Amino acid sequence: IQELPGYLEDPAPQFVLDSFSDSVIQASLYYWIETAKIDYMDAHTSGAMAINAAFKDAGIVMPSPTVEVTMAKDHKD
Repeated sequence: IQELPGYLEDPAPQFVLDSFSDSVIQASLYYWIETAKIDYMDAHTSGAMAINAAFKDAGIVMPSPTVEVTMAKDHKD
């Protein structure tokens, strides 16, 4: 994130854990940019791509969702 054009160190970025689910930890990263150097959408996309690359470099993979299916037995009356 710090390598994005227009990244501002002050205020410092904030990392927030939003929720925990079956195979997901939902988190948000808030950071400030100078919009004269990069617009919001480009910063958002570039930030997401930088985080994805950092996860890949660290060997962190996103799990596929797991679904359990239970088949009911036929009952004869």
